[in-house]
Amino acid sequence: AGLSCYDGSTFVTFTTEDGLPGNSITALCEDRQGGMWFSTSGGLCQYDGHQFCAVPTSQNILADQSFGALFEDREGHLWLATDDGVSRQEGSTWASFTTQDGLASNGVRTICEDREGHLWLGTIGGLSRYDGSTFVTFTARDGLADTTIFSVIQDRRGDLWFGIRRGGVCRYDGRGFTTFTTQDG
Repeated sequence: AGLSCYDGSTFVTFTTEDGLPGNSITALCEDRQGGMWFSTSGGLCQYDGHQFCAVPTSQNILADQSFGALFEDREGHLWLATDDGVSRQEGSTWASFTTQDGLASNGVRTICEDREGHLWLGTIGGLSRYDGSTFVTFTARDGLADTTIFSVIQDRRGDLWFGIRRGGVCRYDGRGFTTFTTQDG
């Protein structure tokens, strides 16, 4: 396993022998400075074009080594989804958010930013919208067909679409959720 890079003619594979913290890559993200970030089975790292630099968990990143989605918001903050919440890079340190801060569940699976700058975090226990200071949670009570959210995207019209574990996909139009299944075509 490891990380494979295609340069236009050949593949080069990087592994723990090259400095990756783990050989299983769960997510990747290119930041606005061109730095590549990798979430691996052994932790988070950044590639500067020459070497991998592991980010120690002592930098206030959640202790869980099961990192998932990576996302850079419009302000340039890198967000890291884990099974113990979500962390946001703030310069050389990280701030962590959990259910104690209002997150729907600590098991965060996906992150998306809408046109207004709100972050949408899909978790295994519902959906959270973050406005920069407060989390608002959406669950089955609000019309979600399933509270395990694996993916989020905003379409051209501004509607948000959520890939859910069971029951198809959900669309949020700002007023409510509509679920589409195979029965809808």
